[in-house]
Amino acid sequence: MPEIFFGQLAPGISFADTRETNILPLHYRREIRAEFKARNAVGAPGEGFYYGMLTLAPWIDNSGDKNHQLNFNNGGIFYRTGFHKGPWEAWRSLVLTNTKGQVGIQTTTPAAPLDIQGKIRFDYKAPVYGVAISANHSNTGGWARGYYFFDENTSASLEGLDQKTYWKGFL
Repeated sequence: MPEIFFGQLAPGISFADTRETNILPLHYRREIRAEFKARNAVGAPGEGFYYGMLTLAPWIDNSGDKNHQLNFNNGGIFYRTGFHKGPWEAWRSLVLTNTKGQVGIQTTTPAAPLDIQGKIRFDYKAPVYGVAISANHSNTGGWARGYYFFDENTSASLEGLDQKTYWKGFL
């Protein structure tokens, strides 16, 4: 006979104060749990000392797939998963826009519609094999902007390529 569960309307969700503990997926069973945490207790990236965390555990073992956690702190929203009988996996960042509609990758203060601090790579199959944008090409002796196009038979990486062969133009 299937189990029957009854619910009721509630004016809100209460947060359990588990601030200093990193509870393994095994301890969450068929529930949605809100918790108040110290950020360093679970190794979450972001900013601030305290945050709210929401856990979704749809089942009681690995047959129900992974449990999920959302971490809400001053540096953004972060996400991790873990099988019921295993450890939590690494935290991943959710990409969100700021109030100006800008997205930052490896920055919390984007200054453009898409602001990337670090390396970028584009790779697609058609009509060309890949595109790379260079902002500090070592052969120019300074800052330059250019782009590379490769045909589908090119297997070399950008490192050490001959500038005359692959430098196709300026942006």
